[in-house]
Amino acid sequence: MFGPFKPAPHIAELPADKIDARYKFLRWQVFAGIFFGYAAYYFVRANFDLAQKGLIEEVYITKLN
Repeated sequence: MFGPFKPAPHIAELPADKIDARYKFLRWQVFAGIFFGYAAYYFVRANFDLAQKGLIEEVYITKLN
């Protein structure tokens, strides 16, 4: 197969005592990603409403485009 399509090599399973800590870390990582991703979306969406009038006047973009 081509390099990017080769499957990753197998890795050993985590010991039972480390699984809970790993999942706790991953849960926080997913939560932070969703939180900051939505915050960025909300920030950009709010600023686009403010910039919309300037875009319509200077670039001649209509709301229908």
